[in-house]
Amino acid sequence: MKADARRFLVRASQSGASNALAFLVSMATTLVLPKLLGVEDYSLWQLYVFFLGYFGVLQFGWTDGIYLRYGGRLYAELDRPMFAAQFRLLAASQVLIAVLIVLLAMLVPEPDRAYSVTMPALTTAVLGTRTFVLLVYQATNLIGHYARVLVLESSLFIVATLVYFLSGGRGFEGVVACDLLARTISLVVAVIWSRDLVLGRVRLSKAVFAEAWQNLSVGIKLMIANLASILMVGIVRFAIEQHWDVTTFGKVSLALSVSNIFMVSVSAVGVVVFPTLRRIAAERKPALFLALRAGFMAVAVLMLLLYFPMRTALAFWLPDYRDALVYLGLLF
Repeated sequence: MKADARRFLVRASQSGASNALAFLVSMATTLVLPKLLGVEDYSLWQLYVFFLGYFGVLQFGWTDGIYLRYGGRLYAELDRPMFAAQFRLLAASQVLIAVLIVLLAMLVPEPDRAYSVTMPALTTAVLGTRTFVLLVYQATNLIGHYARVLVLESSLFIVATLVYFLSGGRGFEGVVACDLLARTISLVVAVIWSRDLVLGRVRLSKAVFAEAWQNLSVGIKLMIANLASILMVGIVRFAIEQHWDVTTFGKVSLALSVSNIFMVSVSAVGVVVFPTLRRIAAERKPALFLALRAGFMAVAVLMLLLYFPMRTALAFWLPDYRDALVYLGLLF
């Protein structure tokens, strides 16, 4: 049990370090971008982030199915030709979907809104393909590789955004381009690190398509559950985006972004828990659950207490968004 706990803590710390950087990037994006972009441009950036979150379901659970079915396996045990074929099929489907969304976005009369739909489509094609590699890392407990890809992406986004603003840029389009650049480079690096798995020779066969169908049929259940979770709050943002102006959408989105960044701590542990539990004997799981529950309760109480100083600080730092901060209490 001690050895299992030690391995779990090492992997959790690796995931936690990468997610801590992601947390800092989220904080900077949430607190600094509203100052630099202004209310309208920041609202359009939030519209981009909003659509990006929902376009992720256009994998239809494909990568989720791989994660659920292969969680706990060793990386060396994976069927190379089969995974290479799955990767190629997924990448092709994501590019095709992105092209269709871009064509539909051309029908949107407002240029800014059209851009806020087109760019998430392009980013989703990159993100969906990269998710394949990251979930393989998670499933096989290669948390170090997973963490390095996320750290690389966050670092590139910070550097690219700083260069953009220091060179005189101020529009949300430049920040979106920085985001797409960082994600694309992290995808290329992740593929290079996993080239033995995803870039091997591929032979399309009935077995390949049967594997794809099995991954989709398993993963779509998790995808629907995740979508339902997102819609619990997201349905409000849909209504605001449709019936009110983009500035109101941006103000409400700021409050949502502040609450969402605290989910990073949950994600950091969640990355490690599933594949670890798949390898641990059933009789050992109750003790691990009790230990994890105690830790989570302490973190949850701390998050609730942080609401009071955070609301005061945000109202001082971002006075233009003061009315939206009233929703933070409900979200926490």
